[in-house]
Amino acid sequence: MTHTWEMPATLARLPFFLAERYPSAAELLGVCRGTRIQFTSARRLCDDVCEVALGLAALGVSRGDHVAILAE
Repeated sequence: MTHTWEMPATLARLPFFLAERYPSAAELLGVCRGTRIQFTSARRLCDDVCEVALGLAALGVSRGDHVAILAE
């Protein structure tokens, strides 16, 4: 039996897709931290994404607003 699933339409949906698809994966994603890669779960990444979204909303940012990301 072959299982198929539809990939998310946007990069922003990817962590939520992975968390749903692999709920028990403890170290699914690698996150760069300086010169090291720290592995994290998709669920943890979803929690971080939601925390940032709530912070932006508290600052008055709403759907459709443009936000710049500055990173090294």
